Amino acid sequence: MAIVKTSAISEIVVTPAKSTDREVTDNDSHPVILINTFDTYTDDVADTVTDFLATTLLSKFTDGSPTDVSGEDAIVQSIASAIWS
Repeated sequence: MAIVKTSAISEIVVTPAKSTDREVTDNDSHPVILINTFDTYTDDVADTVTDFLATTLLSKFTDGSPTDVSGEDAIVQSIASAIWS
């Protein structure tokens, strides 16, 4: 009687900065990362599978502090490090 969730990244999109003439602490001065993830929920009792597409948008700053991407997939961490350093 368990529902099991599995996730798989389907797409990662990096969008360029909206503006280059803003303050360095303004998110519009930095690229953003859009992550599309397929979440699959499997119920072994009912023998059903349900799929959802989840979208996550990451900006360089969250509430004025650098965004913590340590909980993200390794490839997302690598991309964030490359575009926000």
